[in-house]
Amino acid sequence: MRGIVVAVTDVQLCGVDHRGVVCHIEVDPAFRRRGFGTLLLDAAQARGPGYHWSTVRLDQSEDSQDFWTYQDPAEPLHLGEPHYCTHMREANGEMG
Repeated sequence: MRGIVVAVTDVQLCGVDHRGVVCHIEVDPAFRRRGFGTLLLDAAQARGPGYHWSTVRLDQSEDSQDFWTYQDPAEPLHLGEPHYCTHMREANGEMG
């Protein structure tokens, strides 16, 4: 099993404004429903305890909807509406 990518995530954090945005969580279909996505979400939130957490717009697939329905994140999480701070928008090239 070495060398196999089971799951990946992309998260943006701002230590100044204490915000975290979950941009992407993806688990290989062969490894779904084993807790890998939840583990990634928990690990992301552990990097920013007490942060204001949100996600980007959610995938409308059944697997994605099932995943988010059963999450009980450690920190409150605003689903589908990313709350980017000024620093994040600047880092994303959205300001000029």
